[in-house]
Amino acid sequence: MALSPKGNAITYLPSEKTDSPAISLGAESQSAAYNITVAALDAPKGSALTFVKEPKQQLMWFGDDTQQKRTYGVRIKRYNEKGQQREFATTVAIKGNQQVFLYYGPLAKKNGLAKLVVYTPGHRNHPVKEMPIEVVG
Repeated sequence: MALSPKGNAITYLPSEKTDSPAISLGAESQSAAYNITVAALDAPKGSALTFVKEPKQQLMWFGDDTQQKRTYGVRIKRYNEKGQQREFATTVAIKGNQQVFLYYGPLAKKNGLAKLVVYTPGHRNHPVKEMPIEVVG
Protein backbone atom coordinates (compact mmCIF):
# COMPACT_ATOMS: atom_id res chain seq x y z
CA MET A 1 0.00 0.00 0.00
CA ALA A 2 1.33 3.46 -0.86
CA LEU A 3 0.05 6.87 0.25
CA SER A 4 0.53 9.90 -1.99
CA PRO A 5 2.65 12.85 -0.75
CA LYS A 6 -0.53 14.97 -0.40
CA GLY A 7 -2.18 12.19 1.62
CA ASN A 8 -5.31 12.08 -0.53
CA ALA A 9 -4.51 9.01 -2.67
CA ILE A 10 -3.89 5.38 -1.84
CA THR A 11 -2.51 2.80 -4.24
CA TYR A 12 -3.15 -0.74 -3.13
CA LEU A 13 -1.47 -3.83 -4.59
CA PRO A 14 -3.27 -6.80 -3.02
CA SER A 15 -1.64 -10.15 -2.47
CA GLU A 16 -2.23 -12.96 -4.95
CA LYS A 17 -4.56 -14.60 -2.41
CA THR A 18 -6.94 -11.61 -2.18
CA ASP A 19 -10.17 -12.28 -4.08
CA SER A 20 -11.97 -8.93 -3.79
CA PRO A 21 -9.59 -6.23 -2.59
CA ALA A 22 -11.45 -3.43 -0.83
CA ILE A 23 -10.67 -0.15 0.84
CA SER A 24 -12.79 1.98 3.16
CA LEU A 25 -12.46 5.74 3.47
CA GLY A 26 -14.15 8.26 5.73
CA ALA A 27 -15.58 11.59 4.62
CA GLU A 28 -17.71 14.33 6.11
CA SER A 29 -19.76 17.38 5.22
CA GLN A 30 -21.39 19.97 7.49
CA SER A 31 -24.48 17.82 7.97
CA ALA A 32 -23.32 14.22 7.47
CA ALA A 33 -20.42 11.80 7.80
CA TYR A 34 -19.72 8.86 5.49
CA ASN A 35 -17.98 5.51 5.47
CA ILE A 36 -17.30 4.63 1.83
CA THR A 37 -16.15 1.13 0.90
CA VAL A 38 -15.07 0.26 -2.64
CA ALA A 39 -14.33 -3.37 -3.53
CA ALA A 40 -12.81 -4.65 -6.78
CA LEU A 41 -15.10 -7.65 -7.23
CA ASP A 42 -13.24 -9.27 -10.10
CA ALA A 43 -9.86 -7.54 -10.14
CA PRO A 44 -7.21 -9.47 -12.05
CA LYS A 45 -4.55 -10.86 -9.71
CA GLY A 46 -1.64 -8.47 -9.31
CA SER A 47 -3.47 -5.33 -10.47
CA ALA A 48 -2.81 -2.11 -8.56
CA LEU A 49 -5.91 -0.25 -7.36
CA THR A 50 -5.91 3.52 -6.85
CA PHE A 51 -8.33 5.54 -4.72
CA VAL A 52 -8.24 9.35 -4.55
CA LYS A 53 -10.35 11.49 -2.21
CA GLU A 54 -11.05 15.19 -2.84
CA PRO A 55 -12.90 16.30 0.32
CA LYS A 56 -13.50 19.92 -0.77
CA GLN A 57 -15.41 18.66 -3.82
CA GLN A 58 -17.07 15.82 -1.84
CA LEU A 59 -15.69 13.51 -4.49
CA MET A 60 -13.56 10.42 -4.75
CA TRP A 61 -12.39 8.51 -7.78
CA PHE A 62 -11.00 5.06 -8.27
CA GLY A 63 -9.55 2.83 -10.94
CA ASP A 64 -6.77 0.36 -11.55
CA ASP A 65 -3.91 -0.45 -13.90
CA THR A 66 -5.56 -3.20 -15.94
CA GLN A 67 -7.26 -2.91 -19.32
CA GLN A 68 -9.66 -5.79 -18.71
CA LYS A 69 -13.35 -5.35 -17.93
CA ARG A 70 -13.92 -5.33 -14.17
CA THR A 71 -16.63 -4.61 -11.64
CA TYR A 72 -16.50 -2.52 -8.48
CA GLY A 73 -18.91 -2.72 -5.57
CA VAL A 74 -19.60 0.56 -3.78
CA ARG A 75 -21.20 0.76 -0.34
CA ILE A 76 -21.81 4.00 1.53
CA LYS A 77 -22.97 4.37 5.11
CA ARG A 78 -24.22 7.89 5.84
CA TYR A 79 -24.62 9.22 9.37
CA ASN A 80 -26.42 12.50 10.03
CA GLU A 81 -25.90 14.88 12.95
CA LYS A 82 -28.42 12.86 15.03
CA GLY A 83 -26.46 9.65 14.45
CA GLN A 84 -29.09 8.17 12.15
CA GLN A 85 -27.68 5.84 9.51
CA ARG A 86 -28.68 5.14 5.91
CA GLU A 87 -26.88 2.68 3.70
CA PHE A 88 -26.46 2.79 -0.07
CA ALA A 89 -24.92 0.21 -2.41
CA THR A 90 -24.42 -0.47 -6.11
CA THR A 91 -21.97 -1.97 -8.59
CA VAL A 92 -20.31 -0.37 -11.59
CA ALA A 93 -18.40 -1.98 -14.48
CA ILE A 94 -15.51 -0.32 -16.30
CA LYS A 95 -13.06 -1.35 -19.02
CA GLY A 96 -9.83 -0.15 -20.54
CA ASN A 97 -8.47 3.01 -18.94
CA GLN A 98 -11.81 4.13 -17.53
CA GLN A 99 -12.13 5.49 -14.01
CA VAL A 100 -15.10 5.97 -11.72
CA PHE A 101 -15.92 9.26 -10.00
CA LEU A 102 -18.15 9.11 -6.94
CA TYR A 103 -19.94 12.32 -5.96
CA TYR A 104 -21.09 11.63 -2.40
CA GLY A 105 -21.90 15.20 -1.36
CA PRO A 106 -25.55 15.10 -2.54
CA LEU A 107 -26.23 12.45 0.12
CA ALA A 108 -26.11 15.21 2.74
CA LYS A 109 -29.30 16.70 1.29
CA LYS A 110 -32.70 15.34 2.22
CA ASN A 111 -33.49 12.52 -0.24
CA GLY A 112 -30.21 13.26 -2.05
CA LEU A 113 -28.57 10.56 -4.15
CA ALA A 114 -24.87 10.03 -4.76
CA LYS A 115 -23.78 9.60 -8.36
CA LEU A 116 -21.19 7.42 -9.99
CA VAL A 117 -19.77 8.72 -13.24
CA VAL A 118 -17.77 6.45 -15.54
CA TYR A 119 -15.05 8.58 -17.11
CA THR A 120 -12.95 7.72 -20.15
CA PRO A 121 -9.77 9.88 -20.33
CA GLY A 122 -9.32 11.71 -23.63
CA HIS A 123 -12.99 11.50 -24.64
CA ARG A 124 -14.15 15.09 -24.27
CA ASN A 125 -17.32 14.61 -26.29
CA HIS A 126 -18.10 11.21 -24.85
CA PRO A 127 -21.11 11.46 -22.52
CA VAL A 128 -20.62 10.31 -18.96
CA LYS A 129 -23.02 7.81 -17.47
CA GLU A 130 -24.53 8.81 -14.15
CA MET A 131 -25.94 6.17 -11.85
CA PRO A 132 -27.78 7.01 -8.65
CA ILE A 133 -26.93 4.82 -5.70
CA GLU A 134 -30.08 3.20 -4.34
CA VAL A 135 -30.93 2.84 -0.66
CA VAL A 136 -30.42 -0.72 0.60
CA GLY A 137 -31.09 -0.33 4.30
